[in-house]
Amino acid sequence: MTKNKHKEIAIKYRVDDISGSLILGSRLTRILNDIECSEKTITEYSLKFLEKEGLLALFNYAKKEISFSEFLNQSQIEQEKRLGMTETKVITKTKVAQEAKVEKKKLEKVTQVKHMRTNYVLSDFENVQPKNLALLNGHHFKVMVFVGAKQNKVPFDLAQALQSLGDKAEYIKISGTGSDALDFHIAFYIGQLVEKDPNSYFHIISKDTGFDPLIEHLKSKKILVQREKDLSEIPLLKISNPTSSEDKLQAIVEYLIGRGQARPRKVTTLTNTIRSIFRKTLDETELTSLIAQMKKKKLIAVDNEKITYTLQKK
Repeated sequence: MTKNKHKEIAIKYRVDDISGSLILGSRLTRILNDIECSEKTITEYSLKFLEKEGLLALFNYAKKEISFSEFLNQSQIEQEKRLGMTETKVITKTKVAQEAKVEKKKLEKVTQVKHMRTNYVLSDFENVQPKNLALLNGHHFKVMVFVGAKQNKVPFDLAQALQSLGDKAEYIKISGTGSDALDFHIAFYIGQLVEKDPNSYFHIISKDTGFDPLIEHLKSKKILVQREKDLSEIPLLKISNPTSSEDKLQAIVEYLIGRGQARPRKVTTLTNTIRSIFRKTLDETELTSLIAQMKKKKLIAVDNEKITYTLQKK
């Protein structure tokens, strides 16, 4: 019997909405064929199947307890109920999927805020007097200005700039004097902050190279930290307003150097990292171009999507 013939029989007995009625050789199609061939006796096994599946009109008709016209009336009611239930399930399923999508977006937004990396700026005021704190406006920074025990005056412009940052900025007057007293204070506060907020990025603003051994040690512990001589050298601030591909490359390099060993190891993850640090403002063509330039300048080497780095800070 052809597939079209099976479909005609399924429509005749009002079960064409049931997938099994259209599958050649299925139990339901065999029962329908037996009913269609009036000379065949419907087995008890088949009758139990019809009853179990809720095809009561077909069950009664197969037992010859109702006429075909009565069967058509009853089976129509059954089919309409089945179709109504299916439609309700589809609507419910769609609604649940839509609600789940909305909840997922809410969760992603909450997670993004929760895991937004804080940039802590720890400024050595004995060594560098920052004059460009306005660069930090609009970014996720917290500023700590460490003032020497004998420094009793702070320039008005600096005080005004720090005040504009509100609770994101504070002065820390160190205790005691000594050649490395302020350095030890900064090291202590970094330790406290790492314990409280280990995923943050720490920027020591100082020209004092004495911080470098500490920085190398922290990087070996996968802590994101680096020293800059000026706020303008912070990679995130360079990334905010790059003017050329060369600026972008340099900003990427400095960002990756700051990551230490926690750098992306595959082309895909490096691409996503660059996309993220430029706040998703780069299109695919520009992202591909930047990766290609990094390879051309031998900043990275790629082997089967795996990346090795040769980065040097200017």
